[in-house]
Amino acid sequence: MKKLHSFYPTLRLSWAMAGLLLGSAMAAAFPVNMMMSLAGNAPVLLSWGLLASYVLPFLCVAGFILLLQRTAPATAILPVKKNRSPEVFLCCFVFTPLLAFLIEPLTAWLPMPGFMKELFAQLSRNDFPTFLMVVIAAPFCEEWLCRGVIARGLLRHSTPARAIVWSAFIFAIIHGNPWQAVPAFIIGLLLGYVYWKTRSLWPCIFIHFINNGVSFLVVSLFPEAAAEDAASQSLLGHWYWPVFAAAAIAAPGVGAVFYKVLNRK
Repeated sequence: MKKLHSFYPTLRLSWAMAGLLLGSAMAAAFPVNMMMSLAGNAPVLLSWGLLASYVLPFLCVAGFILLLQRTAPATAILPVKKNRSPEVFLCCFVFTPLLAFLIEPLTAWLPMPGFMKELFAQLSRNDFPTFLMVVIAAPFCEEWLCRGVIARGLLRHSTPARAIVWSAFIFAIIHGNPWQAVPAFIIGLLLGYVYWKTRSLWPCIFIHFINNGVSFLVVSLFPEAAAEDAASQSLLGHWYWPVFAAAAIAAPGVGAVFYKVLNRK
């Protein structure tokens, strides 16, 4: 584990890890598809298969890092002061749903094909393994790689702005589709900035947890939302734009408070 903490990848290595992750995910999709054909009326088996196929690629990336570190001396870990104050987590809790709500129209204009709707429906099953994958595994695995490894390495090799943008872009790419990539990039910018200012993964994991947890809760309560291109608009109906306007007014103020908390000395 110490070798993982002493790994500071360059941008080229960061892209190599992203490629390995995507390649491993495609390889893991084959047994899941076989399980889908065999599962039949046992959707829980499919959900456990999806969870396994999601986690395994990140284990492959961790193994790749350990393999690289076996032939290279451990890099000195930079001492940094971490900010894990309660105010940071409170701002994360308030600002994250506002941001996620406001960026939803960016993807609503792009019609989602039928096979993608079917995939999102499978990823929105209201069962325990899907909850583990979406709400628990995704925040830990993706934040470990995109912020704990990639952003941390890029912060050592380049400027903070470049580190934040490139880590957010890679974060968007590994989602593999534009309906997740666009909001992932925007939220990735927030996550990268929060990591730069706090130098702690826990606020980033918490933001990711809130974002995915709210989505999972909405889909669990309203299953029809999983098949909609603009879930919030379909659920709120004629209340959507008044709520959107209120969120747009509140977000800058909450964001300003969040900025002051992150930059407080």
